[in-house]
Amino acid sequence: ERASSLDSTNVSLHLRHFIHHIHEKLFSIRADTKRICRLLEFIAECSRVQGNFEDARHLYEATLALGTSEAFQQPDRSPTRESEDNRQQEAQIQALLWREIGHTWTATGEYGRAYECYECGKAVMIEAGVTSGAAWACLHLQYGVLLRIEGNYHEAHLYLREALEILERVAPPAASHLASARVSSEAYPSVTSSASSSEVAPPYRQPQTRTELALQGDPLDVGYVHEQLGVVAASVGDLGDALTHMHTALTIYEQRARVSEIARLCGNLGNIYIIKGEHASARVYLQRSLDLAERTGDLPNMAFVANNLGEVAYRSGELVEAEAWFQRSLAYAERINDREQISWCSVDLAAVQRDLGKLGEATMSIYRAITTGRAIKSPRCTRYALVALSDLRIIEAIILCRLLPKGKDDNSRFQQCRRLLRQVT
Repeated sequence: ERASSLDSTNVSLHLRHFIHHIHEKLFSIRADTKRICRLLEFIAECSRVQGNFEDARHLYEATLALGTSEAFQQPDRSPTRESEDNRQQEAQIQALLWREIGHTWTATGEYGRAYECYECGKAVMIEAGVTSGAAWACLHLQYGVLLRIEGNYHEAHLYLREALEILERVAPPAASHLASARVSSEAYPSVTSSASSSEVAPPYRQPQTRTELALQGDPLDVGYVHEQLGVVAASVGDLGDALTHMHTALTIYEQRARVSEIARLCGNLGNIYIIKGEHASARVYLQRSLDLAERTGDLPNMAFVANNLGEVAYRSGELVEAEAWFQRSLAYAERINDREQISWCSVDLAAVQRDLGKLGEATMSIYRAITTGRAIKSPRCTRYALVALSDLRIIEAIILCRLLPKGKDDNSRFQQCRRLLRQVT
């Protein structure tokens, strides 16, 4: 309750004090540690959805530290009680937490750190002798996403397909899993009413964390693989395959009423329809996405969808509207430090500014995109920005050659044109 009245900086500060208190006070109590781990993971998931990636990362790291602490592990480590199955399950939980930490780094463009998290998760599982199952598939999924972000679409497709094959084998059927998509009835026994032995109260259904669901083979991960396969297919121009994967993922998300996932998926569907030139369909999906994202304060999706709405407006010739959407997307991305989105959107904004005749502003936007893309070591973002810079230089050369009055300075004018055109190559 108190957090709702604080700004994000103070919330982060209180979370860090909370985590520090946990490390000091609760390591020695195993039962409490388990409860705290679950609580931390729930809070982390909420923080991630809202775009508070640094807070989410600290919370996941605290969860991992607690789960691997000596106090947490020692009670089950005696030779007479230790179970190989338990040891392997703990390794899979740790690997899934490394995956979540990696997601927070990916969201802010720290791809090198995200790869390190993938390697840590993989190493933990290999050491425990686990090289299959749902957690292993989730690591493949994480690696496939990183490869896709870097533009290695063929290799990304291979990892994603392998993740999908594993998950489809281990994930429960949709019908049986639907009713308990976020709850478990096994955590606590049913309670009999003291008034009458024939009346039995409904069992308490304990919410499950993202990690607990993934460990069982979560159909949401199946949906996410389909979504990423759709993004890869769209990136290489196979729009039919992209739509098939996207609609499969949408069905899975809608069955479980996953608002954040539906918002992101509709944003991706809108992008595919933009590429197809079906702007009316694109607007329908994008508006649905924006409505859902705004309902939950989902800043990452709000930034993504605002950018796509700007793209629809730009392709429809509505330049002023497009500029407003791109600026709105940038504002959202800046709030959550989504540097990939900042770089990408800056290029799109520059195209509108160029067409509006704001060449100086367009130049500044492109340079921001280039420096941001290089800062996060993203070849895809950098290439996109450099192509936009080349287009701008060509336009500047054309303006210089055609619109400036001819006269005695013709030679100087042509030299400037050549200089601009050399910069294109």
